[in-house]
Amino acid sequence: MCQDEDSPGGYSSEFSDNEAFASPRGQDDNGWVTLFLKVSNGVINGFLLISPEFVHLIECHNLFFEFDKLPYWACSARYYCYYFFMRFYLTGGGDQENFRSLDKRFLNGLAPGSRVAVLPHATDDYGDALERVEVEFTHRNVSSFELVINAGEELLDYDAIIIEGGNTFDLIDVMRRTSFFSLLKQFAETGKPIYADSAGAIILGADVETAFLGSDGDTDGLKLQDYRGCNLLSGWTLHAHATSDEYEDLNDLLYTKGNPILALPEDCGILIEDGKFEVFGNDSLGLVTFEGIKQVDVGESGQLDL
Repeated sequence: MCQDEDSPGGYSSEFSDNEAFASPRGQDDNGWVTLFLKVSNGVINGFLLISPEFVHLIECHNLFFEFDKLPYWACSARYYCYYFFMRFYLTGGGDQENFRSLDKRFLNGLAPGSRVAVLPHATDDYGDALERVEVEFTHRNVSSFELVINAGEELLDYDAIIIEGGNTFDLIDVMRRTSFFSLLKQFAETGKPIYADSAGAIILGADVETAFLGSDGDTDGLKLQDYRGCNLLSGWTLHAHATSDEYEDLNDLLYTKGNPILALPEDCGILIEDGKFEVFGNDSLGLVTFEGIKQVDVGESGQLDL
């Protein structure tokens, strides 16, 4: 992510669904304005930070720009602007060797000297979780991997987040009982990447009940009353460790909950950016929607349309 030191540090988070036009949402003391774009189910898929010169042009002409035309127009006008999208690197819970190409995309996208927060709350041993991340993700662009146990605004200062797998229900409980829930949303809205495996990926979806499925499904020892997830995946739910014999149950869940489902086998990983996805790893992604079940092969991409 490229962000000017004078760009705004805060912004509104109230949006109407299916917002098709960009409009000003906040201005700081230096004249920078944040424009929020392309909202689906209350979730921002992208936004712009606009320089004072470009803001002045908007004010003078009282303009509102169509989302698809704004980036090109801004660049052609030779004004500084920064165009961000939420970025998620999600894996199905298999061996990390399956995801080297996805890991490379994640790590090469970080700026040199990046600090990466590790959220280990789904695991039984936080130290082991940190050690695994340090072994698997060591890279020239990363200066440190740091366990973040307690929720706080300092999470937003990190350059990336890795959410470890484990028990989905333990993880979503911690996220909900603390400010992690809102902090993850704020972090994603900055355009900085979140890498999440298995349970970590599941909680980013609209609902976490997929974690019950399968012969090795997670146990909800907490007897949670609320299975809603963070809903950062454009209204989709995610299922990790997916197998072909679970598609009937996934289809039932689709009709019960109303959310389409990304079914990631253990050897499947995906990159989601600006509502689009690309498949990595060694196995196909399953899309469970009201139009049926579709397999998307490794190397292929698509749009997360609801």
